[in-house]
Parts: sequence; structure tokens; C-alpha cells
Amino acid sequence: MVEFENAHGLVIGIANYRHIRPLPEAVRNDAREVKNLLTNPDYCGYPAANIRLLLDGEATAAELRAAFADLAARTNADSNVFVYLSCHGGQLANGAFEGAYLLPVDTIYTPEPKLTNALSTEELTGLLNAIPARKLVVVLDCCHAGGLTKQGLEDLSPEVKALSPSDYQILLGGRARAILAASRSTESAWVMNAEHSLFTNHMLAGLRGDAASEDGFIRIFALFNYIQKQVSQARSDQHPILKFEGEEDFPLALYRGGTAKNPADKPDGFLYQAYLSFAEADEAWVYSYIVPKLVAAGVSLTSSADSAFSGIPRIISMERGIADSRRTIAVLSKAYVEDNPAEFTRLLAQTEDIKKGKWSLIPIKIEAFDESRLPGGLSILQPINVSNPDTRDHQLERLALALKQPLPSWRS
Repeated sequence: MVEFENAHGLVIGIANYRHIRPLPEAVRNDAREVKNLLTNPDYCGYPAANIRLLLDGEATAAELRAAFADLAARTNADSNVFVYLSCHGGQLANGAFEGAYLLPVDTIYTPEPKLTNALSTEELTGLLNAIPARKLVVVLDCCHAGGLTKQGLEDLSPEVKALSPSDYQILLGGRARAILAASRSTESAWVMNAEHSLFTNHMLAGLRGDAASEDGFIRIFALFNYIQKQVSQARSDQHPILKFEGEEDFPLALYRGGTAKNPADKPDGFLYQAYLSFAEADEAWVYSYIVPKLVAAGVSLTSSADSAFSGIPRIISMERGIADSRRTIAVLSKAYVEDNPAEFTRLLAQTEDIKKGKWSLIPIKIEAFDESRLPGGLSILQPINVSNPDTRDHQLERLALALKQPLPSWRS
């Protein structure tokens, strides 16, 4: 039997907190199943001795620090490391103890506000940076780091807020590693049944072989692509995110014991029906209005905002997203004409169109702006106008229908 050599993991699941609101039983189920699947020789192939599982009372602040230190001591630069955290997490919005925290089982909240026995983002970053492995993924299925229930730590105090994208970036610590979180900081993540959270349920399915593999390994981009598509189709208000530092699409596990291959599930050559290109300033509106409408209409979507990488990998994420999508939607606005990454995405999409002899780019107009500032490649296309609230829904229905049609061609 093939083994995923030099692979190590730390799996943490905390439901029964001692001093704060508990989380559902699914938290422990998730953690147990992650550990069992990672060490299953027919699937991920991690050596059983290399995976440590901490549940509930075992996951005190002291034990977590010790477990991370042990992980650092038994790994090296060539190791693969998988860290899974299913628990409470959040940030204090103000006060002397302002900051983001991971909450062990013995965390105590007091109204200064203060979280005693919590691990700050800075401390957790230090623990992760002590791990020498170049290939490390941290999976956060945490309340408010991609939470587990619709209710969050606001139950404790309005001072406790969601983790932000900058918190994830801190955890990366400038090292070659990945942070995979269950949802955006403005969203909740969901438990769909008593057994597993929605996010972890699909992560497990991906690790069992539903994610694509070209070489007998499950790699970080393939797993994220699978999870992001499945979760967002099941819930239009939950979007997993990936933060990445580095340039290697590194393997996370064996694909079905390393004995099989599974080309990407692209029945018509594409993973998604559309890639969204928009200015950063329009992100909140796009995800609060356009995305839910299109997903409800059965359109599968992705964007660079759902897989944000640093430096060159950010460009790679755009290229991957466009290549994996039948269409590209350019969300036109005042901010769009000023946004260099959005313009770069448009150029990528139209370059692909030239290669294929297809028209894949669809512009949509969300507000009035100086259209003379549009580049020629966009100004020649008639946009779908969703700037009028009275006709917006009808126009988005038109867009959803267009996205499901075959690509028009200028070649015979």
C-alpha cells in the first residue's frame, strides 16, 4: 500500500466549551472524520502515527500550544502538514485586548472585553511559523473564521466580531502555505445535518476522491475548486475562501491511496459557468446581490476574490478562474475603470476569446459612469444594464439564461 510519506497533521474539534456557548456535535464528528480519512491508506495515506487529534477537554490553550510545538519538532522543510481547526474564533473589536483570537476549550470571556486562555492571531502565527514545512495548509471551519452556526460570538458580546481577510493574511506569515476557510468574514457557515458542517462535508468528499487529480495526488487548487463550487451551489450565502502564499500547487494527500487518477470534472470543458471580474470597491454589492441571484438561477460562479493569492499567484488565480469558466462577467462601474486587476482580468478573458474564436465576455453595468473611459475591447460590447432597481431582477434573469447558452463564435 502506498503511503503519503513525511505527511503530518493536527486535527482539533471543540464543541463542549467550559465557559462559553457550546457548538454542535457536528464539530466533533467533523474532526474525527478528518483524522480518520487522512490516516486511511485507501484514501489520503497519512501515517497514523503522524496525526494528532484533540477533542473538547483535550484542547486547552496549554495543550494546543504543546501540540503545535510537537508538530514543529517532528517536521522538516520537506514535510506536508495539514492543520484542521473546528471551534470558536473571532476578534475583539476594541479595548485593551483588541485583536483576533482562536478560542480553546478553556477560554473565558469577561466584559472588559477580554478573552482569557485564547490564542491571538499573532501567537497562532508564531506557532505556525515555527513549523518548518514549506507545504502547509490550515483549514478553518471555525465560528467566525467560517463558522458552524448562524449564531456567532455576538451572543457573548457585540464587541466580538468576525475574523477579517487581514487576519487570514497575518496567519500566512509570509510563508509558502495556504489558509482554507469555510466562509467569508461577512457570512456564516452552515451545519446542514447533525453529522457534518456543509464545508467539511464537501471537503471530506473532495479528499475521498471527488476533487480532481491528474497525478495520483489531491492538490490545494483542485480541492478548493471542488469545495467552493459545491458549497456555493448548496448555499448562495456561503463562499469558502483560499488565501495562498507561494507558487507551487502542492499536494495535500494521496488520491484514493495514490493508485488512481481522476481528470477534472468538466462535462463541457469547464468547471464553472461564469467567472466574475469586478472592482474591489464593488465586492460587497456583487456578493450581496448579483451572486445570490445567479446562484439561485442555477449558475455556478467563481472569482479571484474567492481564491486570493499573493504576487504572481494572484495572476495565476485569475488565469485559472477564466480558463475554468465558460463565460467571464465584467461588472462595470465607476470603480471598474480605475481598477487595474479588473482590467487585467478583462484582457485575459478577451485574449482567450481570440485564441478560441469565441465571444465569452459579458459586460454588465451596475451604475452610471463615464463610458468614454472604457477600453475599446469593452466599449464594443453591449452591456446588460442592471443599474435600474425596477428592472434589475429581469435583467439578471436574462443574464442567467445567456450564461447557460452555447458560446457564440465568430468563426465558422
